[in-house]
This record gives sequence, C-alpha cells and structure tokens, in this order.
Amino acid sequence: MRGAATLTLACIGLAGCGGGTDDSEGDLGSAAVECRIRAAPRLVIGGLEPPAHVFGSIVGASVLPDGRTMVLDGQALEILVFDSSGTVQARYGGEGEGPGEFHFLGGWVLEGFEVSAHDPRLGRVTTYDLRTGDFRTALPDRVSNPRAHLGSSEGGWIFHSLGLGAIPEGGGFGRHTQRAIRVDSTGAILDTLGVFPGRFTGWVDRERGVSDGPTFGPDPSFATAPGRAYWASGDSALVFGFEGGETVEIRWDEAPRPVDPVEFEAYRTRWLNENPDNEWGRRILDVMPVADAYPVLFDLVADATGGVWVGGYPVPTEATRRWTHFVDGAPVCTVEGPAEWRWSAVGPDWIAMVGEDGAGAPRVEIRELTRSGAGRP
Repeated sequence: MRGAATLTLACIGLAGCGGGTDDSEGDLGSAAVECRIRAAPRLVIGGLEPPAHVFGSIVGASVLPDGRTMVLDGQALEILVFDSSGTVQARYGGEGEGPGEFHFLGGWVLEGFEVSAHDPRLGRVTTYDLRTGDFRTALPDRVSNPRAHLGSSEGGWIFHSLGLGAIPEGGGFGRHTQRAIRVDSTGAILDTLGVFPGRFTGWVDRERGVSDGPTFGPDPSFATAPGRAYWASGDSALVFGFEGGETVEIRWDEAPRPVDPVEFEAYRTRWLNENPDNEWGRRILDVMPVADAYPVLFDLVADATGGVWVGGYPVPTEATRRWTHFVDGAPVCTVEGPAEWRWSAVGPDWIAMVGEDGAGAPRVEIRELTRSGAGRP
C-alpha cells in the first residue's frame, strides 16, 4: 500500500487512471494463442451500485477454491470475504496491535483457504483460515521494509524488498536495490535468491522528494504463488523466478521503445489541463526530465496453474496492454486488454482485477479466462 501522494503519482504513469473497464459482451484475446478474457465481468465488487461496498484502498484480491472472493482493504486493514453475489460474508483483522490485527497490510499470499499478510510496522506475518476465522502469527522481525512483498516457501517465507539508494546531490535519477530472500518462520535468513539494482520510478531531489512519471516506469515488480516467486526491474525483458527450489531466468521477447519528446510534451500538457487542482503532480511534471526510453515491463502476476504472467508497459498514447503467460520459461498464451486493468491474481479460469469505477471508487472485477488447445498449460 502507498500513501495518497504516491497513488496520485502512479496515476500519472498510466494511460488513463480509473474509469472502469469495457463491460460490453464479447471476448478479448487472440485466437492464435488460444487464450481469451471475457469482456463482461463475472462479478463486480465495490462502488455504489448494489450490492454496494466502499473500499478504502485495495491491496489485493483473489478467488477462493469454493468460488468466493477475498479482498484485502489497506485502509480498513481488513481481509474481507464476499459470496457470489458480492455480499460481505466475513471480515477478519482490523486496525490495532492485538492478536490478528494490523497496522499495515503489505505483501500477501493465498494458499488454498489460508491467506498470509505481512505487517511491517508490527514486524509479523498473520495467517487466517478463511473458512473458520482461526489465525496464527509468525514473527519474521528481521524483514521490516514496508515495501516488502511476501511469498511462501516450505517452512518459511520469501520476501522481496526495495531499498532506496543514495539521493544524488542536488537531485537526479535514483535507483532501488532489490533483494529477494528466503527466511524461516523466525525470520532467520536462509539464503539470498537475488540482489540487483532496479530502475527507480522517477526524479529525486531533497525539496520535492520522490516523483513518479510515465517515462521512468513502475516500481520493480514481484509476484508469488505457494512455493514460487518472480521479480523484475522493468528496465529489460528479463524476469527472475524461484521455482522448484532453483532460481531461473525468463526472457520476454520485447525491446524498450524510445520516448518521443514532442509526444510526451503533449501528454504532459493534456494531463495538467485535465488535473488543474493536482498541485503535487504539477510540481513534479514541471521539473521531470524526459527519459530516452520507456520501461519494458509493467507488472508480474503468478498463475495458480503454474508460471507467471508478464504485463507490458503501456505508453501514454496506448489504450491497451499485452500480457504473456510463461511456463517453464516459454510463452504459452498472450492476451490484450485495456491499459487501466491491474491484475491481482490469476486462477485456472478467472482473473481478479483491481481498478476504479467511473466515480473513482475502488472496485474488484472477476473476469472469465478461457484456455484451449496448444496454448493451454
């Protein structure tokens, strides 16, 4: 979860934040790769339409084995379970320092009916059984980075943390250092899966702080499934993975695209005209230099059936984004969809997406995913 200012800046980096998705009937995808997304959502949760539910901020969402939907609300600090009609069935957690409560909802991982959530402020991981409400707590207190993402491994956890390097004197480009580490249930580090610099999301100076922008790319990406983890810097098409107890490399056939300064200036002007009251964004865009190339990757999402989905970076003029599913390092399926879709989890026949409705209210959409023929993993 990020603060309000950072959320605003993340919107600068997208080709149209919010606004919902295409609710028309039909399929999205390519018959050549035999993988399709149903355009009309199977279920929508959030917003003012019945059954109404107002989220503060959505950390993540997924579908449980019995078809119910789980959503983590980073503002209410709750884990919610919804039935097939979108009605709340159960709430777990809540704000506080007591047993099962949270001060911050960070990384999370779902294994069957059990969801584990990392709270860096309390230095613990809480695991809830969403069938019974029972929970247990582990204390991996050596991993306190609030930007850490969480995965699971046998007898412990996989963490991916981001550390900001030194701020350049007088301002300039900054970089994150990414660390993927495996720890046991006490927080003791078992091994380091990877350490490498990642492209930072923007321009840094001591007065304005850290800025995001469409030419600097998203945060380094991380995705997990039980016993698996994937991470990437976004600068290149190289994705690292931890599968079967080994670190692997996945190469996506995608090259960086050059930034057209004239095109970017038109985007900058349009954004400022459409957001006249966003002073934070205006300060950033006034000083933000233009990079030579856009990032390659936008995000990673682990597939419950195996492998990882890699999402391309949509430049400001593009309304769609391409996602490719890799299994054993090879592409097996490709789909395209609206750029504003943010994928949270992928199952055998569904995708959980997080976004906003036309009024800017956070919502979750569950869409049908079909796989067939040679493209099926």
